[in-house]
Amino acid sequence: MQNLDDLAHAIDNASDAGDEVLLRQLSDDCENLLRTARGEDRVRLFYYQSNTYSGIIAAKQKDENYIWNWEQPDGVQNVLLLRRAINEPAFEAIYPIIACQIRTNLANRLNSLGRPLAANEEWLKVLETNCRFAKALANRAQAIGSYAGTVYDQSHTSILLAAARSLFDDALDLEALWETGDRDSIAPELIEQRKRIADYLLRIKYDEEFDLNQWPLGNTEEERSYRRWCLDEQLFLNPLNDVCTASVAATDVLHLPSHTYKVGETPRFPAYYNLMKQEYVSARYRLYRAIHEDAQEFLMRDVLMLDSGEGQLLGHYTEDLRAAYRACYAIFDKIGLFLNDYFQIGVDAGNVSFRKIWYEKPNSKTPNLRPIFRDNHNWLLRGLFFLSKDLFDDTFKEVSEPDAADLDKLRNQVEHRFLSFQYAKYGESTETHGLISIGDFQDKAIRLMKMAREALIYVSLAMHREETLRTEASKRDGSTIMPSVLSQRIDSFYRF
Repeated sequence: MQNLDDLAHAIDNASDAGDEVLLRQLSDDCENLLRTARGEDRVRLFYYQSNTYSGIIAAKQKDENYIWNWEQPDGVQNVLLLRRAINEPAFEAIYPIIACQIRTNLANRLNSLGRPLAANEEWLKVLETNCRFAKALANRAQAIGSYAGTVYDQSHTSILLAAARSLFDDALDLEALWETGDRDSIAPELIEQRKRIADYLLRIKYDEEFDLNQWPLGNTEEERSYRRWCLDEQLFLNPLNDVCTASVAATDVLHLPSHTYKVGETPRFPAYYNLMKQEYVSARYRLYRAIHEDAQEFLMRDVLMLDSGEGQLLGHYTEDLRAAYRACYAIFDKIGLFLNDYFQIGVDAGNVSFRKIWYEKPNSKTPNLRPIFRDNHNWLLRGLFFLSKDLFDDTFKEVSEPDAADLDKLRNQVEHRFLSFQYAKYGESTETHGLISIGDFQDKAIRLMKMAREALIYVSLAMHREETLRTEASKRDGSTIMPSVLSQRIDSFYRF
């Protein structure tokens, strides 16, 4: 086998030279070596191969138009390879600094594609491993600062910016862990960005002593436990939950921003968002209940079940798990319907899916991105597009999630086949009857829940940006619009 250190140096040199042809050859070398590699060598090879794509992207970014190009197969491949490295069993044994570099690179790429929430999750995992890892601190600070500029609630903006400033302080601390020479070259820009945030917070008289933990989490122990779990898993539809687990973030306060309609047009988007939000929070509670609460035994009392000999787990909580998984998956296609209506794309509702809505003739061999998206400089709308590539659709070969097909297969098994949970998986699945450990399914359900949250937040904040652009355009061309109907807040749900 080729010496992996030599391979890494060759990739670094080709990246410095911006030699795309050589980098693609070196990527092929990594691919060939992966056929026989084992253990930690596989982690390193996926990492090195991802670096070939990082080098290709860096060379292309000399063209300013490339940065906003929605079709970035090299970026998607970069994400896929980094995730494959992380998914390798030997990743847990790899040298911690290399593990931090891999996750930081993944976070940086996700953020550049418009997915700051997915990136934030990776940076947090890095900082759990090494709280002084400077590149994760610095890049997370920059991303949170940019994220703050996308929210429409100014009180949230200030709290997010204060969190970004704190991260800049940690990155600039002399105890922060930088690679040789990096701090001297990067610190001046970080200091300038930190100063701009500090000046803004001073100008608005941000209350540094404001207690973010002054609100109770609930009236009962059950409610407090549930809300604490949501905070810790970062599952509230609230941008503040991306930077803190204080009680200020323990509400699903995010909704649609102020928006406009043409004269005579029916206001409808808040109703759409209400339904998606209700589906999300209901699924979230079902997932919590399935993981944490004892099965309600009376529901299964006097229900005859036979021992199938495979350690099958049965009970109401397993149905909560299935229902939560189904509901999360269903949200994505509803977002496709939302986009179809909001951007007046005109696809028949029966043919809309989250994966396909972005393309003209999505079922053709060479689907083209719709013009309304192709030239759109909406960061989080583009993030929503790249998030769709985490989901499997047999129409498209390109995915950025290694087990996207497995997640989709599970959805099909939950809805249309038999799927049994076990404490630990043993036995072989068939086309008719799937087997999975309950812990594995819970992990996948939580991941799907986080993706649904990410998508719902991007819809709202991307719409905020789009409305700003539309308002500016209407002022230029003198078109007539009417304000959105003011909706009364619903604090409780009534049954009729």
